Amino acid sequence: MEEILEEERLLSGWPRRLLHVPTLTSYEWQIGNVYGGVTSPEYNALSYTWGRWKLRHEQPHVKAIDIRGTAWEIPRINEQHFTADEFRNVIRQITSLEPYSGVGQKDMVSKVDFVWLDVACIDQRGSLQSSAEIGRQAAIFKGAKTVYVWLTTQNTIGGQNSLEALDAFRNNFEESPEEELELLVQEVEGLLSDPWFSSLWTLQEAFLRQDGFLLAKSGELLFQRLSPTLIINPDLLGTFDAGLLLCQACAGKRSHLLRPNVFAKAFELVEKRGLNALAAQNAVAVYGATVHRTSTLPEDRVYGIQQIFGFRLGKSALGKDLGRHLSLEALEDQLGVEMMTKFPIISQFHIFGRHVPKEKRWRINDSSIVPSWMNDHGVSVWEPAEEDEPCCQFRVDYSTHPPHCVYFEGKMVSLARLLEGREKVKKEELFGSIGTIPDMIRVVTDVAEELEGSPEESGADHHLFAKGKRQYHLTDWLIKKFPKSKLQVLLLGPSSGPSSMSFLGLMLLKDGKESWTRIGVCQWEVTYLQISTVVSSQRDFFSGLGSGWITTRGIFGQLSIAH
Repeated sequence: MEEILEEERLLSGWPRRLLHVPTLTSYEWQIGNVYGGVTSPEYNALSYTWGRWKLRHEQPHVKAIDIRGTAWEIPRINEQHFTADEFRNVIRQITSLEPYSGVGQKDMVSKVDFVWLDVACIDQRGSLQSSAEIGRQAAIFKGAKTVYVWLTTQNTIGGQNSLEALDAFRNNFEESPEEELELLVQEVEGLLSDPWFSSLWTLQEAFLRQDGFLLAKSGELLFQRLSPTLIINPDLLGTFDAGLLLCQACAGKRSHLLRPNVFAKAFELVEKRGLNALAAQNAVAVYGATVHRTSTLPEDRVYGIQQIFGFRLGKSALGKDLGRHLSLEALEDQLGVEMMTKFPIISQFHIFGRHVPKEKRWRINDSSIVPSWMNDHGVSVWEPAEEDEPCCQFRVDYSTHPPHCVYFEGKMVSLARLLEGREKVKKEELFGSIGTIPDMIRVVTDVAEELEGSPEESGADHHLFAKGKRQYHLTDWLIKKFPKSKLQVLLLGPSSGPSSMSFLGLMLLKDGKESWTRIGVCQWEVTYLQISTVVSSQRDFFSGLGSGWITTRGIFGQLSIAH
């Protein structure tokens, strides 16, 4: 263990191994960041998927790619996915490609001799070093000069058509005939059905390097024609943004009288692949997209995504658990505890898209959805900035035998009192028009048995804030359903944007002397409660100050596995 800790200290952000492409030799890191006699070499990285096609004893005639310098066998891959020759060709090509994203000169014009490739650079036998390397994916991918994404089902022309269809669909959906839209959806589906878009590990890689470039199966860069004279190689972020804009275009059209199926299919396709979550660059939203991704082992559902939060959990952690097998539930608990400790606001600012036992609602899971607000300006995801100071804290009491109680502590106010504050704003001459907007306080609820009969219970867009009168109907139902003293809002903290300031809250129901159950989240604006030097009488209250707010401590979950 001490040897690995010292090695990690010396490695800093460098990979344990790099592949020297001219000789197809995997070289181990040496002190001074030397690989095969080369000091601090530039390297590219390849994001691709292969685990579902790994051959064990079947098809003995299939050979693995020949890579020197490893003590482990390189996995053999079913040739229906890709052949060893195709693999070798792509590896060689990514050392000298010249992608152009549409800004300035060619993005990357210099040749590199080294590539980071998982099968050549991570011990496939499952050693302590390989466990540790799983926890260093962020450093490895961020250290790469360029990242390339290998889409093994796409040819160059088909990929171009699919990328252009993403733009064409959202730009022409109002005017185009249904048959044309159907064809565009088929093009988009052709791109997003590539296995890369359904792998869990590649979801993490996409989040870490959204400037990665797309490759066809041949290893050629995919391109997109923006005009007769401008051809670009779109990066991942551009693709994700196009998917997000397509979602926005389709979101309100799924009940379209003429072509609801087209819009619903396009929306579902992009959302399930996580393109909108990746475009929002929100780690919690991306974690929610893992439910639609594939992993070889159950525990990879945490190992394959942990680095988007910067975490090293379970066997990849530098501690007593290094190399130790932990169950998926134990890993999800570890993830939840780390989230609560390091990111208390965003650890709770999500809603559950399916029923979750109330004792497990203290932590995110793969049904977690980041609430979004649809308006004329598109989708805004309230994600706290780094400088936003949390107004609450969470902890686990390990002093007793399992199950361990999960505690919250912070300022609380009743939902009814928040709504009373809005009514008071209505009566102020300068700010009255703000108080009449139902969306001044926005509530979104979990899918939970406690909310049976809610006006939003069966809504198709349960993860969107209810707009306008729907917001009034929801909050009226909540305050009539639950006593004022039981339905409370825990102040999570502020969320500041470029030109706005909001506060986020966690809605909790009191169900015992110390115990509470979460049922959703809420958000309210304070930006417009000050005009020049004139301040609303309610601004301090909505900022968590003054009467009504009471510091409270309680239990809102259980951690069932000993740590």
